[in-house]
Amino acid sequence: MKEIQENLPLRSYSKAELAHLYNPEKTYFTAMKIFRQWITYNQELNEALKASGYRDKCQIFSPFQTGLIFHYLGKPG
Repeated sequence: MKEIQENLPLRSYSKAELAHLYNPEKTYFTAMKIFRQWITYNQELNEALKASGYRDKCQIFSPFQTGLIFHYLGKPG
């Protein structure tokens, strides 16, 4: 998994794809639920994402938003 972390490009990701990268042992449904909770409860990340135009219904994170997620949560892996 460390190989993924080191080579993970900063690009657009679907919410499901990124959630599953953070929780690869979980189903997509469960990974999404956990990922949404992380965003909700990490106030700094939540505010930074909202300032970038993110809304709960968004399904794609821009490269900038992905960078924010990596900053606050670390890269998956």
